[in-house]
Amino acid sequence: MIMSKGRILVVAPDAMAVLMALADEAYEVTVAKTFGQANYEIARSIVSGQRFRLAILDFQIGDQSGVDFMLKLRAILGDINILLLASDQEKVATALGSTFMPEALILRRANPRQPTEFNSLQTKTLLKKVAEGVRLRRLCLDTPDVQLNGWRFAQNMRGISSARLLMSEFSDGPFGEVENMIFVLTSDGRQVSMAIKPDLTNRQSIVLEMPTAVGCPIRCVTCKVHSQLNRFGQVMPCRVLTTDEMEALVFIAMSQSQAFKNLFRNNASADSLTIFFIGSGDGLVFNLHNCMELVRRLIRKETPRISFMLSTVGSKSGLQEFILKYLSLPVRLSISLNYAFKEIRKKYMPGIKRLSPEELIALGGQVSDKTGEKVIISLPVFAGVNDRWADARELVRLFTDRWHQFEFVLLVGCPGSFPGRPDTTETDVDNFRLKLVRAGMPGELLSQRETFAAYSNAALAHTRPVLKARISKKR
Repeated sequence: MIMSKGRILVVAPDAMAVLMALADEAYEVTVAKTFGQANYEIARSIVSGQRFRLAILDFQIGDQSGVDFMLKLRAILGDINILLLASDQEKVATALGSTFMPEALILRRANPRQPTEFNSLQTKTLLKKVAEGVRLRRLCLDTPDVQLNGWRFAQNMRGISSARLLMSEFSDGPFGEVENMIFVLTSDGRQVSMAIKPDLTNRQSIVLEMPTAVGCPIRCVTCKVHSQLNRFGQVMPCRVLTTDEMEALVFIAMSQSQAFKNLFRNNASADSLTIFFIGSGDGLVFNLHNCMELVRRLIRKETPRISFMLSTVGSKSGLQEFILKYLSLPVRLSISLNYAFKEIRKKYMPGIKRLSPEELIALGGQVSDKTGEKVIISLPVFAGVNDRWADARELVRLFTDRWHQFEFVLLVGCPGSFPGRPDTTETDVDNFRLKLVRAGMPGELLSQRETFAAYSNAALAHTRPVLKARISKKR
């Protein structure tokens, strides 16, 4: 009995050329004609412990990318080597960009008379690269349950080569460690960031603060993500993220963040991940379709089960579209009201001056009535700006007879939001909460700050950071 040199997975619609080239070699070869079949074989190898040493992947099968499959193998399994089959080197170079490279790239220039066969030089190169790939040993530090659940989570993800991780920044805050992941988008080299935070309503859970755009044209006074500069110091135009790009950010977080990987262990809770569309941009105002398409792609995930929240400063057309098209999706709405008076709201949030607080509240009430779930009203407190007795009385006036439709969250306004004014303290927030209750707001509708600590607010998430402790560059 000849001992196998190692297990090889071949993923190609017509694997005959590879099988013929390896016919005289003592490899244990498993063939998958589609990436769907390959998903199954990989999962089975994790469960059985009989790992593949090498994967030989076709560059493209139908509309599915071998590069995406390669990235999933490398990021989740880690201990498998990759050999990519392609007929066009230029297309491969464009698709790979600066992402992980395979151990080898075999250019398959087929013989017109025998389109599935390699010529002698290609066969010799293939055998050499296969031998090297099987011999090269890699290590994976993740346990099998993390790998298996990670693989199941990622198996239907698309477009994951649309972004790559540049670095992760960690800060130690009062509510636990926060990881800020900075990504580079493959299409144009722009950068976006996403925070991963603990959810204090469930200590086993985390919150991903998902960006929906590069930059933001609304230009709220307390927000610092209006635009980015290129290397010449010129302002770069804002643009929305595609669904593939947002899904790529989720995939990278899943495969690189330890906080995310912890959700895949055996004791993961049923509802352990919240994707909160609250990063740069406003998903409802500018990118609603792509955000909801991401929800549709991720909604079937079982481990971890995902809940979704959408934060917005408000848009009449955006809210009407959300009500007409997307109320069937499990997305909870959070409205950043920020200021009770229309004039102050127009001054500090100039991009939404056409929508009055009354109109915004009426549309939010429709969402609550149709979903049976209270809409969150986010109120960051800025000392001396929106925490006066007049602000409290106006908020009570606006929401009288609507207490059943909303719940309210008070937050400490980010330091430095209003130069020349003292920064908001927790005492300021407590005092404003007391004013609201005395003005007539039911106290049970005002969430404690700690309850909402897992979330942020558009006015808070993008101002200057209070603390950046240590930096971990991508290995």
